[in-house]
Amino acid sequence: MSKASFCFLILSILVSLIHLSSCQNWSSFKTKHIVGSRNINCKEKLKYPLFFIHGKCRAKNTFIVESEKTVLSICRKAIKKRYITSPMKVRLAICQERKNKQCIYDIVVPNNSQICVLCHKGKPIHFQKEGKCF
Repeated sequence: MSKASFCFLILSILVSLIHLSSCQNWSSFKTKHIVGSRNINCKEKLKYPLFFIHGKCRAKNTFIVESEKTVLSICRKAIKKRYITSPMKVRLAICQERKNKQCIYDIVVPNNSQICVLCHKGKPIHFQKEGKCF
């Protein structure tokens, strides 16, 4: 392997690690998943690079229609990184990409449901799924 190839490999690994760590924090969680209303313009909301996966539109994104305080309360006792099921049901809104229509979304409003989130240092950092964790 040439010196240039090796340097490029190391740089690529570092950039991917920085990207991963920046996506798994409370600030990005709020941007990706907390909204004040179920009246969401999915196309407008999901047009930012934060919502792209490998350069393509995200097929689905779930929004929690609750206050930051309510969402934070789910993780208040989680110091170490672990998945937690919300003790209460929350309001959700889901932007679902239309079949064979890249970046065109329909909004789905399910019944209130518990959610599973990854918590770290008392804050949610990743939305895992609607429903119980395990």
